[in-house]
Amino acid sequence: MNANLYALIEAHFPREREVPCILVADGPVDASQQAVLFYCWTPDVRALEAELRGAGVDVGEITYPFYMPAGELRVHDPDGYVVLVGQLGPG
Repeated sequence: MNANLYALIEAHFPREREVPCILVADGPVDASQQAVLFYCWTPDVRALEAELRGAGVDVGEITYPFYMPAGELRVHDPDGYVVLVGQLGPG
């Protein structure tokens, strides 16, 4: 990864605990094959769901999988990629 990308990440995620996990694909990324997974975190998944719905975004129901007991939701971006957003913590 080049220095410019690291600088961009540090500018947007200045605190250590907010550093995103970025993986580089070894081949073409095709939304229809879901060869890439976007996973984000929020401090309040219920508030985010309400905000997205209020803005007219089609949001999946909050689920509570074993690995994200505080909840997680799913959204599709305009290109068709799945974006999962989870809330860290016990719930």
